[in-house]
Amino acid sequence: MSQHSGLWTLPQSLTIGSLIAGSIVALAVLAPAIAPYDPVRVDPGALLTPPGPAHWLGTDDIGRDLFSRILHGARTSLTLALAAVLVSSLLGSAVALASGYWGGPVDMVLMRIMDGFLAFPGLILALAMISFLGASSLTIVLAVGIVATPGLARITRSQVLIERQRDFVQAATVVGATDARILLRHILPNVASLIVVQASLNLAFAILTEASLSFLGVGVPPPAPTWGTMLRAGYSYLEKAPWVAISPGAAIFLTVLGFNLLGDGLRAVLSPRGR
Repeated sequence: MSQHSGLWTLPQSLTIGSLIAGSIVALAVLAPAIAPYDPVRVDPGALLTPPGPAHWLGTDDIGRDLFSRILHGARTSLTLALAAVLVSSLLGSAVALASGYWGGPVDMVLMRIMDGFLAFPGLILALAMISFLGASSLTIVLAVGIVATPGLARITRSQVLIERQRDFVQAATVVGATDARILLRHILPNVASLIVVQASLNLAFAILTEASLSFLGVGVPPPAPTWGTMLRAGYSYLEKAPWVAISPGAAIFLTVLGFNLLGDGLRAVLSPRGR
């Protein structure tokens, strides 16, 4: 019975995650067309207006429409998260392939560097990088991407170590294939599914980290709407106008939930251990 339940649970996770994540991505892409107001337009006559027909999610403390800001904030958060995941996937894959394939001193040096990054809490490390480099979209992408790199690198390295011992890799070595050819043609395709799964999980991490940085005041500079900045602005009005904080908080929650479910579903489908 437990096996049968598990078979139903895994596709459900992938389906629900895909629906949530896909819906949020679609809303972000279509934000300019479906947002009823300019997300940065101030309306002094509509300060802290509760949700209603004119403003579906209400307005903030300077009269900006929250629904429009949520939609445009999705574009900002997803763009930064996707860019950060691309950075972490490229760096993590390169480190994993080099470390797992060559081993020895290369493995020791690269893994000790990854351990050094893992020794710090991710948010603290990202904060330190942004404080040193300055707050901008580029530095946020680099900071979040670098913070997410060690986890992906260590997980992928473990699989590279296994693939390196496969007969087809040994055969390629015997016939004189170059290291680059073995890595790119034989090993990388066999660890690609693991990288995809980890990247989908890192998307949720990147969105949450970017929102946390914005909440702490070191995110994307205003007036660009971001969920973390909106949540920070609404924190002061929790008792008077709770919708100002609830809207961005719910958006963050649903997005992180959607990508986590998507990642779990992909892991169950693509990972040999999950089958």
